[in-house]
Amino acid sequence: MIRKVLITLMIVVAIFIVITAMVATMGAGIPAEYTTSATAVFPAPQDTVWAVLTDFAVYPSWRPKVTKVEMLPNENDLPAWRELDVQDQNLPYRATKMTKPSLLVLEIAEEDLPYSAEWTIEMSPHPTGCQVKITERGKIESVMLRFVMKYFFQYDGTVTSFMENLEKRVMRNNLN
Repeated sequence: MIRKVLITLMIVVAIFIVITAMVATMGAGIPAEYTTSATAVFPAPQDTVWAVLTDFAVYPSWRPKVTKVEMLPNENDLPAWRELDVQDQNLPYRATKMTKPSLLVLEIAEEDLPYSAEWTIEMSPHPTGCQVKITERGKIESVMLRFVMKYFFQYDGTVTSFMENLEKRVMRNNLN
């Protein structure tokens, strides 16, 4: 009886080791750095879109996954804040460049994570309002996390979600 249990346990452990090794090997073959972007046109002036994007304290009112924003002391005369999301993830962010109303660069302000990301938000006039392009440049150090991102999530998920929520917020502003 004990022998059967031990054999079963060894088989389970061996399978776990093989699967972990396969995931790590596949993750190591995925580039650590990635870039993704999305572009949309909003029927609103650049100043309106700029105002929505740079009012970090009210992000929870239009970004459903953000439950709370705590404004932090400015860094290099630019805003910094901490976001708490629906998964209780607590991440600090900062603006690294703000050129009103055409360029906003944001990044994760935490250095000790297995990933990093920077978002460049470019705005330009468009005949029907304002064109917005968001480019995310990220780096995922962990080979396991790279595997999970490639096969279970989408690299462009953050940009796409942000753009969709921004559109809803800008449209709401235009109706008021």
